[in-house]
Amino acid sequence: MYLYDGGVQIGFGLVAPNGNWTLNLTPTTTGPHSFTVRQQAADTGFLSTATAFTVTAYTDPGAPGITSVSTPAHTHTTASVTVTGTGVAGQTIRIYDGSGFIKTVVVASNGTWSTTVSLAVGIHTLTATQSPAAGLESAPSASRSVTVVWG
Repeated sequence: MYLYDGGVQIGFGLVAPNGNWTLNLTPTTTGPHSFTVRQQAADTGFLSTATAFTVTAYTDPGAPGITSVSTPAHTHTTASVTVTGTGVAGQTIRIYDGSGFIKTVVVASNGTWSTTVSLAVGIHTLTATQSPAAGLESAPSASRSVTVVWG
């Protein structure tokens, strides 16, 4: 089989007896790639009709930053805490308390984000990741600790 990106051959491989094939690629540019694949019969050299599909390659955005965490009011239940930070415009930030996901927010066009989370009494370790698309997630930010005090 032969693989093309925008009409340029970028790889070839053998098709297994069960019809599956695998080809590892490293796209040289980010963004959408219009791939086509054609299979060639070993005995006749006949080329199949092209099958097309699109794959979008993303650049790792790196970890976002948490720039501040507000000091919560004393409470007997939960307190609101404002978390602000920086990231890549348009990407989705996921906020975690320890290993537990708590909220998402989208990075503004100026590269900043801000959201309010509700935290129970106790010590919390907050981190953030950013994502250009579903299923992709950066490394976590440096952690920020916040304590919600009973009272």
